[in-house]
Amino acid sequence: MITSNLCKFEAAKELLADSELYYVTCTDNDGNYSYVNERYANAFTHINDDLIGKAYDVTIHPDDLRIFEEIESKCYASPDKHFQAAIRMLNEHGGLTITQWEFTLMTENGAPMGVFCVGHDVADYEQIRDKYFLVNDGDAKEEIIGAIAYEQSHIARAPLANMLGLINVLKNYNLDPEAEVIVNLLQQSSMLLDEVIKNTARKND
Repeated sequence: MITSNLCKFEAAKELLADSELYYVTCTDNDGNYSYVNERYANAFTHINDDLIGKAYDVTIHPDDLRIFEEIESKCYASPDKHFQAAIRMLNEHGGLTITQWEFTLMTENGAPMGVFCVGHDVADYEQIRDKYFLVNDGDAKEEIIGAIAYEQSHIARAPLANMLGLINVLKNYNLDPEAEVIVNLLQQSSMLLDEVIKNTARKND
């Protein structure tokens, strides 16, 4: 039976509309923003006061556009799966912020309606590069991997542990079916991210 998954994403948008930690965006089938939450809108007012209808690439470092395009293709090819990627965003200071994202396809009656994206800041690219890393071959990708490894293994696990605790608290409430779906998705994504962080820390010890 072909079903729609838009309802759970509408609930997720409502839940995270005023989030102070997470970015939430949706892009349509043409790659234009169809939704951004308040945190994302405020973070990129230096680019445009209204991102709705604008192409997703206006906020992304040009060298990382390929990453988004590859993830987008995977979402359309596997609509029931979630995909993760680290992407550098153009911040208001004229520099770059490293962000971590999770992506999945939105559908209605089996038809693709665009990509749902949830992300958060990992580190300021320039500060991490100058303070912790020196890459002689000029490979920006290696710098990003190194920065993310440091931040995740030393900083990111603490707030993530708090999130997992809060999710467990929420699961003890009598949630309506839509809210329960969202909480379960948040728990699954958080546990997956926790495992990624642990693996990253082991590799960089």
